[in-house]
Amino acid sequence: MTPAPILVLGAPYSGTAQMAAAIAEHPGACLLPELNLFYEQNLGQTLDAQARAQAPVADGLLRVVAQCFFGEQSADAIQRAALFLRRREHWQSAQLLEALLQALAPRRAVIVDTVAPLHRYILERWHRAVPQALLVHWVSEPRDQAARMRTQLAGRLVITPDFRDRGRAGAPLAPQLTWFRSHDLLQSVCASRKDCYLRIHASELGRGLPRQRLAGLMQACAWPAAPAQGWPQYALRDAFRRPGPVNAAGGFEADFYEDTSLESLLRTRQSYHPDDEILKPQVRRLNAELSRPRASATAA
Repeated sequence: MTPAPILVLGAPYSGTAQMAAAIAEHPGACLLPELNLFYEQNLGQTLDAQARAQAPVADGLLRVVAQCFFGEQSADAIQRAALFLRRREHWQSAQLLEALLQALAPRRAVIVDTVAPLHRYILERWHRAVPQALLVHWVSEPRDQAARMRTQLAGRLVITPDFRDRGRAGAPLAPQLTWFRSHDLLQSVCASRKDCYLRIHASELGRGLPRQRLAGLMQACAWPAAPAQGWPQYALRDAFRRPGPVNAAGGFEADFYEDTSLESLLRTRQSYHPDDEILKPQVRRLNAELSRPRASATAA
């Protein structure tokens, strides 16, 4: 039986990958980069949408396909993975996800996604593809997320993958709007799934509780039983915690490769603006609401 994946969701540039990496310390886990697999329901259309993106959003999917089906992440394996995907353009995106999860079994995939929280239709496609998945909602402090986003996007113009109007320039993403949209949507779409939804707020880490809270999170993840011979020393377990080859180097946000530890989220915070611009009232209210303790759930 293929273990249900754990989907770690959070706002862009908020340390979502570091939280996922901490969860994936379990010996039965495998941390996967952002797949960006559900831009469209058809795989060929998804690949086309990835190709239109300004950022290399296909890197994560290419690396996972190369590792799962060709045993390595060399430049040649990445080229073979791209051909493998194009030959399956007629597949549904969910079919490819199922094939990847089967290739990983008995390990359980821990998948990062910071794009889905900005798009209701992507969240709904995730739910239809893997309704049994455990959703972990990571909530960063708004100022921290804004500072990380400002640092990583300095001097860059961000155009979303589904931006199709070639005659107009795309607008840079606003940090506060990005934080609010992500968590407001996650709360409204995912929080009703009480049996397979967990939320952890950055304030819990700030109170010195990361390891205790994480231990409870691990228990709620309902890991599959270890094989009789124990977990194999499998190269795929940690294969994505470092950059890939030159033709698919990414998969996670850049600062993840600088420090993959959960402790990196606790380091000295930067101010959002030099003039210490206050947070919008809607952002403050939502952050306060999400920081309240929530009863833990157990994945089905």
